[in-house]
Amino acid sequence: MVENKKSLGLFIALIWASFCSAQTSAEISVTSLYEAAAKHYPLLEQKMLIAQQEKDKKAFLASNYLPQVNVTGSATYQSEVTSFNFSIPGLPPNAGFKQKPDQYSVGLEIRQNLSDYGQIATEQKAEAMNGIAQRAQIDAQWIGIKDRINNWVGLFILQKANKATLILRLQELDAKIRKAEAAVNNGVLLKSQLLQLQSEYLSTQQKLIECQTAIFNAAYSISVYTGIKADTAINFTLNTSDKTPFNTNINRDESLTILRPEFRAYEAQTAATKLKFKSYVLGSLPRVFVFGRGYYGRPGFNFMNNDFRTYGLVGAGLSWNLNSYFTLHHQSTFSKAQLSLIEHQKEMAEINLNLAANQILSDIQKTIDMIALDRQIVFQKNQIKETASNQLDNGIITASDYITDLDGANQAQLNLNLHIAQLELLKMNYHNAIGD
Repeated sequence: MVENKKSLGLFIALIWASFCSAQTSAEISVTSLYEAAAKHYPLLEQKMLIAQQEKDKKAFLASNYLPQVNVTGSATYQSEVTSFNFSIPGLPPNAGFKQKPDQYSVGLEIRQNLSDYGQIATEQKAEAMNGIAQRAQIDAQWIGIKDRINNWVGLFILQKANKATLILRLQELDAKIRKAEAAVNNGVLLKSQLLQLQSEYLSTQQKLIECQTAIFNAAYSISVYTGIKADTAINFTLNTSDKTPFNTNINRDESLTILRPEFRAYEAQTAATKLKFKSYVLGSLPRVFVFGRGYYGRPGFNFMNNDFRTYGLVGAGLSWNLNSYFTLHHQSTFSKAQLSLIEHQKEMAEINLNLAANQILSDIQKTIDMIALDRQIVFQKNQIKETASNQLDNGIITASDYITDLDGANQAQLNLNLHIAQLELLKMNYHNAIGD
């Protein structure tokens, strides 16, 4: 029963591996995944919304250039009105005048500012800076999305390499089990040795199932972020070869902020804060304006005429809100505090970026050194495994001893696979970290 399950498991594993090998023509680079995610992931759609919002705000501010138009109306009844009697030659005696107590007025008032001092243009520039800052913050979030894609691709590649190692392990164990069965049948090997090999075979099958599940989950996660229908047969490539080469021995005090979008956001926020304060100062200056007012009703400016009629006036004026001067100092203090806060955030982000980038560079150099040693270890562990294999066949060592040496060889290969995948992933993460 165990033998049948073992053979069936090996058959399924080998068929599955053959199927994946037949599909290896489908290769997708990380750059292609980025491009797909940019179109699929909803984060970048916000850029279009921000651009439209910025356009609408500028149009709204530009409307302040237009004249202010107000429609007014009133209807009143007065308890007292102007009246007087007088005698004029040629008129009846005691002729006089009495104003109507019910009065009506409906009119249109137009006012056009002549002095703007560039305040509207300043506010439009501030909105443009806010738009730049918002888009840069989205770019910073996009870097986080690319990091996740990198990590999923790295996991996918590593687990596929592990799967190949596990399948080879199953093949080796299967061969040993067949020899052990013959030896047991011939009475030259204890059955417990065979059971150990069979148990290890089943454990390896479990690891293969876990590995295949991890590959599926990584492929599914990549599909969610990119919209690409990824399956376990696809090969992803960490295409670091088309990136600008870098030196792991660069000056570790060198600033790496030139490409990161967060620092574009900080610069834009600084500019926007200064422009807002400038706009506030310009808004505190006196305003010169012209106006016109036209009405229909009674009485007009000639209160002695009780007839309904049109009347109006035009003129020029000056307005000056002195309250703004009392709050100008507070606004200045607030703006300076805001600028200091932005500068401190920028300094902290620069420190964190340099620390992160330098840590990645250190990890890259460490991984390169580890890979060189891994290759030597794999060579030596394979020799030990081959020796143990021959010794098991000749009855010199037990199955447990052989499994120990087989574990050592497999683990050495897994470590090599891990470090190779980590190296490529670290290179991608470095370029991504500095915004390249």
